[in-house]
Amino acid sequence: MPLIRIDMVIPWPALSTSNSALNEVNTTLANTLADLRNTQAQLIQAEKMASLGQLVANIAHEINTPIGAIKASGENIVTTLPEVLARMPVLLQSLEEGPRALFLDLLQHACNCVSEGSGVRSSRASRALRRETEKMLTQLGISDQRSKADMLVELHAQTKLQHYLPLLQHARADEFLTQACQVVLVLGNASNIHQAVGKVSKIVFALKTFAEGEDRSAMCASNVQQTLQAALQLYQSQIAKGIELHCDFQPVPDLVCLPEELLQVWSILILNALQAMAYQGRLEITLSQQQHEIVVQVRDSGCGIANDLLERIFEPFFTTRPLGEGSGLGLGIAQKIVAKHGGRIRVESIVGQGSCFTVHLPV
Repeated sequence: MPLIRIDMVIPWPALSTSNSALNEVNTTLANTLADLRNTQAQLIQAEKMASLGQLVANIAHEINTPIGAIKASGENIVTTLPEVLARMPVLLQSLEEGPRALFLDLLQHACNCVSEGSGVRSSRASRALRRETEKMLTQLGISDQRSKADMLVELHAQTKLQHYLPLLQHARADEFLTQACQVVLVLGNASNIHQAVGKVSKIVFALKTFAEGEDRSAMCASNVQQTLQAALQLYQSQIAKGIELHCDFQPVPDLVCLPEELLQVWSILILNALQAMAYQGRLEITLSQQQHEIVVQVRDSGCGIANDLLERIFEPFFTTRPLGEGSGLGLGIAQKIVAKHGGRIRVESIVGQGSCFTVHLPV
């Protein structure tokens, strides 16, 4: 049977119309894709700001606490320092060479202890030291043992009673000890201010880093432990209320990354753990190196996640939390950031025992 050849000729106007329609469809698809990308970026930023909003009350409390310490310590310095400056020259000029040298030695010893942080004691430990010092003063035949014991413990001189015995036996011993305690009080308050300012600086740094946009930074070598500590700082007051925190940070090399994005990952995982435990339980965070990877684990003792839900927890808008506690974007964002850094994130969970999120980042 002979083949039948059919030649079809498509008119040029029809072909031109089809091409125009195809171009319009492609343009529409491109615009739709751009809109979707913009929407995704807006959702990510919205989740970031929502997480930031949850921190506002906590941050206010964290900043108010050290500011209160600064205020109280500053007032103590303003009250005490003029008295010290007025009395110290008179006292030193009135002392003989031997007692003066011993008094200055006591001052130097006490100031060194405060500067080195030796002043931090529990009330129970301080009471025990006072009782023991009082007994030793009695054995040495020193009068007014109780008040002297209080001041000697404050001056960290309770272990050097024999050394300062000539000073303790002096007729003006109470005056010497009182003046030395005032100097230590001023220095201690200055130390409190220094520590409080350090706490505020850490909080501000963590908050600033968390809030910065990702387009601001380029990849740089960063200390992973510092980003973990900054994330923990954001939730310090919530952790202090009822969380037993255990951190095991092993030495690891610096990681080339976007540090503010890693901070966001840790913040998401920590908040997720705190919410899973209703802010009561045990939180474990570990940092280690396994071959060519840096590994971070965030483990909680919360309610756990059912097996049928584990596969969905990284899906956008999926959440096991009650209404108002999250949009369901957090873990998805964390996964995206980790993948952007060439890593991976996995989760293990047992209902009733808790969950463990493990982040692997290539070095």
